[in-house]
Amino acid sequence: MAVTNRSSKNKMTEKQEYIGIFGGKTRSISLLLLWTGIIGGILLRSVLILSRINSLWASIAWYASMVLFIYFYGYRIYIEDKRQKLIIQYNLSEKLKKEKLSKEDIKQLSTIIDSVAASKVKWNHFFFFIMSVIFLIIQAIIDLLKVA
Repeated sequence: MAVTNRSSKNKMTEKQEYIGIFGGKTRSISLLLLWTGIIGGILLRSVLILSRINSLWASIAWYASMVLFIYFYGYRIYIEDKRQKLIIQYNLSEKLKKEKLSKEDIKQLSTIIDSVAASKVKWNHFFFFIMSVIFLIIQAIIDLLKVA
């Protein structure tokens, strides 16, 4: 796969090979984790509303969200661990400080940088924030209408 990098200074487009932690599968895995987190977030935030409608559906939503979050965060831990091991295995921090990088070191550092750059986790957090606000408002309105 190739990614396009855009430089704001010269607006030229150059293509480079995308490596990432999992090679060519990195983009697919990143998108899978993004959607796993989004679906888990929707399910978790819908539990209170579903509990007013049908307790069985609320329970199903809660359990499904927990399974998705376990998968999501478990995979995130695996990825972060793999990144850390690459840094330690190739002693990249020290070599960067000494500016002594071999071609293999550069390849491994590029893998780490590509992986971090391709991560969709910031969009996951943004989505969770917005959905939390929306579901909080909906639930507050439902609770206020019950009291009135």
